[in-house]
Amino acid sequence: MHEVRINGGTERIERAVPAIVDPALREKALSRLEENKRFAGGRPHRNYLLSGLVECAHCGWAYRGTCASGSRTGKRYYYYACGRRTTTYDKRVERSCPSVNAEWLEDLVWQDVRSFLENPGEVLERVREQLEDDDQADELEERLESLEKRLASKQAERDRAMRLYMRELISEEEADVLLADLKNQSANLRLLIGAVESDLSKREESKLAALSTEAWLMALRKNLSEVEDDTEEAYLHRRELAKLLVGKITVDRDEEGRVKVDITYCFGPPEAPLEAVSLVGVQGSWEFCTPYTNAPTLTLAYYR
Repeated sequence: MHEVRINGGTERIERAVPAIVDPALREKALSRLEENKRFAGGRPHRNYLLSGLVECAHCGWAYRGTCASGSRTGKRYYYYACGRRTTTYDKRVERSCPSVNAEWLEDLVWQDVRSFLENPGEVLERVREQLEDDDQADELEERLESLEKRLASKQAERDRAMRLYMRELISEEEADVLLADLKNQSANLRLLIGAVESDLSKREESKLAALSTEAWLMALRKNLSEVEDDTEEAYLHRRELAKLLVGKITVDRDEEGRVKVDITYCFGPPEAPLEAVSLVGVQGSWEFCTPYTNAPTLTLAYYR
């Protein structure tokens, strides 16, 4: 509802005004703007496959695609550099926020993506190892059992207090104090039980996502050869795959001063399809989507 003034006066009339833009279309446009903002970057002279996915471990700034030319040869060298470094020239920033050769990093990520899609069994084995090595689930189950027993004992104490009051072995005031205290303790135990159950539920979702990872990766593998063509359309599909599988890339230096790159990959079936994109010269389409929040992840470290 909107308020409308008549002839600029003080009288107001409320009336429904149809939206100029369909709400669903508006939300889709806003999502696209946010998507474009996140993955913006790079220069017109080159496509940067990983723009918007690389960040600085030291200061948290996003890395941008940039280039430099050799003083003698004139050859162009392409890099991902910390946004703080590209806006503020400071030797200290240069040491703490190292740049990364773009061709090296992009080839590294694409070879990982290709290996995941061609050999999903290796990914699944690593995911299973992570789940098996983590004994947190057993601890959560034990904690839940302990909390439920404590809650049951509080209920028994409450019933005992009520019997004492009914037999006039304690006064009404004493019963009120005792019951109020037991009520508070029971409420706190229920909150703790709810938190543990939530953690267990999230772990179960992760296991279910792990079980469906193989089928999901197999579906993404279809027409892999077409997305490696040297065309703009194929590049856009490689870009979508990178955005889908790469959770984030962080760049830092190790204790020896070497550039260290941590790449976190996410593996999980689609949660919310963004759009269906037809592949180059093939039938059908891929749905590029956001992965489950609790999708299995794998972090690999590389040095240069």
